[in-house]
Amino acid sequence: MRALEIHAGGTARALLLERGLRPELFGTLVGASGGAKWLVLAALDRVLFPWLLHRGETPLACVGSSIGTWRNLCLAQPDPAAASARFLEAYLGQTY
Repeated sequence: MRALEIHAGGTARALLLERGLRPELFGTLVGASGGAKWLVLAALDRVLFPWLLHRGETPLACVGSSIGTWRNLCLAQPDPAAASARFLEAYLGQTY
């Protein structure tokens, strides 16, 4: 069992093999909708967000819908990890 599995087309695969898995190779972050699925992804966000921000001057376009947009917005905060933690707390604390 692998902790992370990457699926890539021919060009992307060649680039990854040549340069390694580097944050500046990714130009777009797609945040899908999914509501409660985000509860699982929140742990991944804690790892990926700091890694993604070590991009130098390379911009990162964020596209999302529903919960994916809110996750991406955490990246725009001064402390993305803290923003993500606040978001998780607020999400879990909702009552209707």
